[in-house]
Amino acid sequence: MVIKYRRPVDTRNEQEKHIFRQKKQWVFISGLLGILFLLVFIGISTGPFTITIEESFKAVIQGVTGINIGIDTVKVQIVMNLRIPRILWAIVAGMGFGFTGALIQTVLRNPLASPFTLGISSGANFGVAVSVVLGLNYNVQIYGIIGNAFLFSILTSLLILGISSLKGGTVQIIILAGIALNYILRAGGSLLEYIANPEQLEITRAFSRGELGSFGYSELIIVCSVLLISFLLVMTRVLDLNVMVFGDEKAKTLGVKSSGLRMFIMLISSFLIASIVAFVGPIGFVGLAGPHISRSLVGNNHKIFLPASALVGAVILLGADLIGMNLIPGISIPVGVMTAFIGVPFFLYFIIKERRKFW
Repeated sequence: MVIKYRRPVDTRNEQEKHIFRQKKQWVFISGLLGILFLLVFIGISTGPFTITIEESFKAVIQGVTGINIGIDTVKVQIVMNLRIPRILWAIVAGMGFGFTGALIQTVLRNPLASPFTLGISSGANFGVAVSVVLGLNYNVQIYGIIGNAFLFSILTSLLILGISSLKGGTVQIIILAGIALNYILRAGGSLLEYIANPEQLEITRAFSRGELGSFGYSELIIVCSVLLISFLLVMTRVLDLNVMVFGDEKAKTLGVKSSGLRMFIMLISSFLIASIVAFVGPIGFVGLAGPHISRSLVGNNHKIFLPASALVGAVILLGADLIGMNLIPGISIPVGVMTAFIGVPFFLYFIIKERRKFW
């Protein structure tokens, strides 16, 4: 009888690696929170209207407490009703884009997947074009347009999921159905823009560029509620998502029904993204880049990976918006344009630098 010698596992070394990994993850999360706090500080104190840093923070105190501490009412209104809502919209929308991007890349096992793989962007644009070109007045019935954008976004996503469910809910069918419907809806939107008058055309194009400053606190509360509920629902399945990383077959052997989990995640992602896009427009790239950056630094443990992706999304979107507002004096560059200009080079740097394989 031959006894094979097995080298003993160095458990101490493994524990040290695990501790180091955890420290790295929390340092990254803390760094993101610090950057986000700094961006909020910059956003409150900068803008087209000149207000000093001291005046900005006194305006916040006066606006929140209602106690007059000598700041002009106009400055208080600018800070409280323009700058802070815009900052909060950037944070919430960015977190939503990053969070859903991480989910979709996991369940589709596709590094190029993003929230707009579900057809959200094309569906929302088509919904706005239908509302504007076919008769809704922008100034009177803005909520009708927003509602139509949300409705068409949800219908598009449900149609994609319905088609995929007929074929077993596989990754390939979801992606192919999404591509097909994207082309159809873009063609429909282009046709409506072709017959639109100049005013209608400008409204539809403005929506497609993305805008963070169109709505206030009441609408923000709605989107925050949807984001919070979505996050809580997903975190109940975080262990199953960790298993999904290894593929459907491995997940099946561990008792995870991949097709059911995939549909669950896609439905939640669809509803969350449709809620955000209906108010801020289809801002791209954030949901693609945020998860890649997070994964390269914290790994695939979704308990950390999902919050990290949300924070990276918030940092990207808020940073891009601040640069777009202050880069050229007197001109506010649409945030959707800035996310591409700023984010793509940074994203390419991460792709080239990071050699580890995640898929």
